This record gives sequence, structure tokens and C-alpha cells, in this order.
Amino acid sequence: MGICPQCGSFVDEGEPYCPYCSYYPSSTSEDDDNSIEIGGKSYDRDEVEDALRENGYDLDDLKRDLIDEDELEDILYWL
Repeated sequence: MGICPQCGSFVDEGEPYCPYCSYYPSSTSEDDDNSIEIGGKSYDRDEVEDALRENGYDLDDLKRDLIDEDELEDILYWL
């Protein structure tokens, strides 16, 4: 697996999941199409978009790093 995309821990190649946080990569492309990775964690894209919109932002603002890290952390806390 390499580096766990959820917690950032090193995971031996060949391990099917992360032994530290139990992250198991999804094999379906449907889940991948609607997910977004922020700070090493995977979130539902629609939920992130809604949360950003509620706070006056959009995904473009996120991609261009226009959102303060602390504020982004507060926005994503409830997801």
C-alpha cells in the first residue's frame, strides 16, 4: 500500500489495509469519483462542497489554497 492516504502512516507493500487506522482502499470507481482528499483524509465531495458553500467558499477556492488552514479545519470538522 505504501503511505496510507487517510492517516499518513507507512504501510508495508502488499498489506491490504492500514493497521494503524484500518483504512481499506475501495476498489469501486464509483466511490473514487465522488471523493476528495484533503490533508490526507478522504471526504465525500458533495459534503465538502456543501460545507464550503455554507461558509462562502467553493471547490476552486480550496484548490487555489484561498481558505485559511484553521478555517478549513473548522469547516471539515463535522464531516
